[in-house]
Amino acid sequence: MAEDEHKAELVDALAHSRAHITGNALALGRDLDFVSRARRAFKTHPAVWIGGAVLLGLVISRLPLRRKAPAAAPRKGKNAEPTIEKVEKAGLLLGALKIAFDIARPTIMGWATRRVAEYFEAGNRGGTTRR
Repeated sequence: MAEDEHKAELVDALAHSRAHITGNALALGRDLDFVSRARRAFKTHPAVWIGGAVLLGLVISRLPLRRKAPAAAPRKGKNAEPTIEKVEKAGLLLGALKIAFDIARPTIMGWATRRVAEYFEAGNRGGTTRR
């Protein structure tokens, strides 16, 4: 009899501990959900958030600009012209690469989106379950 009472006490203690741990896990999940907390805070106090953003923008705009380092003296002699030509060629190459990338960006984004979707679909079919 005493053994049955002891088992019943242990079962009650375990049930209480499980309920306590479940409550703590739910509270932790709510505390770590920064997106919904930020949305809720913005909805309840929009003037404070907008005022803070304006104030932060003003502070950032008033920060002193970083001074540029003095430019190196131009080269004299034989090496002056080839250096300028190399810079011009590099600028043209970078401009052409930017145009090519801007044209290819939709294709690259579509390919990357499909790859990521395939990766997550393959992970879901792998037999792993979430609890």
